[in-house]
Amino acid sequence: MEAFNPIERAREVEKIVVKGDQRLYYKFRYQEYYNGVATADTIGCNILCAYCWNYARNQNPAATKGAVFKTPGEVAIRLNGICEKKRINTVRISGAEPFLGEASTKHLAEVLKLCKGREFIIETNGLMLGFKPELIDLIKPFKPYVRLTIKGDSNDQFEKVTGAKGEFFDYQLEAYHELKMRHVETGIAIMPEFVSYRTIKSMVQHQIETEGLIPYGGIGKRLKERGIEKYK
Repeated sequence: MEAFNPIERAREVEKIVVKGDQRLYYKFRYQEYYNGVATADTIGCNILCAYCWNYARNQNPAATKGAVFKTPGEVAIRLNGICEKKRINTVRISGAEPFLGEASTKHLAEVLKLCKGREFIIETNGLMLGFKPELIDLIKPFKPYVRLTIKGDSNDQFEKVTGAKGEFFDYQLEAYHELKMRHVETGIAIMPEFVSYRTIKSMVQHQIETEGLIPYGGIGKRLKERGIEKYK
């Protein structure tokens, strides 16, 4: 795979998965993560992590079967409905990158607004927040919890893991500092098989959550093709 510019890819992907105030979603479900969470699965990411469980859909979002454009109101109805049925109060959007640009961020902000009173977890790689930090201001009023997953511990490792050019690695760290400066509640997560805990700790000075690799189909092949070895 030839390394790509993730900022340009974000713009291209956003044109596919966002139409007006609507974004493509393909599933709504209850999961046991976070002590019970209502999840909206969307598609469209600005990177292509070798170990991503949703790799095929994010590689070619336009070809995803069953994906439907949903307004923020429709998304909120589904998430709030799951919360009421399961008697939980936590929601999230998963499967892709929520921040691809202004249009996708405005869509997310409206979902946040309509899920008022819920604990809303936003999972992101942070690249667009580091590149265009004013996007943070669109979601800050709704007090979400931002779970920033850092995809490498150096330019080279970032490029191998994500497929994106290594020079863009620092935008993830910029996102952390911008979120902190704006007093947005933020968590840091890494996959220690591919990211050095000690190295990231020295970069962000923040408590770090670790998540283990789940060997979904195709992951082993992609890791081998990119020359990625697990850390001992």
